[in-house]
Amino acid sequence: ELRWTLFAERSRCPYCSSVLELPAEELLEPGAALLWPHIDHMDPLARGGEESMRNAVYACAKCNLAKGGRLFAEWLRLLPVVNQ
Repeated sequence: ELRWTLFAERSRCPYCSSVLELPAEELLEPGAALLWPHIDHMDPLARGGEESMRNAVYACAKCNLAKGGRLFAEWLRLLPVVNQ
């Protein structure tokens, strides 16, 4: 249920703005998880982040893997500034 709630809040990666698409359950094969959106704990649990909706977002796999164990504020400083 968490994944559907998070996906309903945002359909784009909060870090790079790429469109996020959720797979149908039958498409989740071993190894395919790296291609689909990940639930990102903005402040990782291992670094003191909490297990809550406030600390979780869907992010594209590329961004989530690049962010790794960084805190949200650390990661934001590394992202390029986008003029809108």
